[in-house]
Amino acid sequence: MLLPLVLKNTIALGLIFYIFGTETHALIIIFLLFFLLDILPTVILHIQYLFKNWNSELSLNKEKRKLAYVSSTENLEYSFDEILSVHHFASYGGGTRVYSFGEYRYFKIIFKDNKQIIITCLMINNIKMTLEKLLDIVPEKWLRIIAFIY
Repeated sequence: MLLPLVLKNTIALGLIFYIFGTETHALIIIFLLFFLLDILPTVILHIQYLFKNWNSELSLNKEKRKLAYVSSTENLEYSFDEILSVHHFASYGGGTRVYSFGEYRYFKIIFKDNKQIIITCLMINNIKMTLEKLLDIVPEKWLRIIAFIY
């Protein structure tokens, strides 16, 4: 997930050095803009998602329609029929590669007993297509400027 951030910003900063040379004030201002608008939000999202699903395991059995989620704080097992709602949170501009944080997304699965689990894109590759197919549920999509978990 961090590869687009590194590649894009390395190329951008290389072009800035090429265009502006070593003019210190312009470099500092442009780097601060890149840092505040692209790098910092991406790093915060990545760390937040990493900690949310750290040492967690999700098991889905489509045939038995069972879901199990084990983390350091929870051990949940549910039938797909016990799912009350599924929310898909994503950033505006996802898929455009304009922002490095645009591809970060997560799903919040809420069960009938009001328990919920959050599954991030760091836990499941291509989370949107994979989770929708496995659960056979079309989630409610929520777009945010940046898809922070809260």
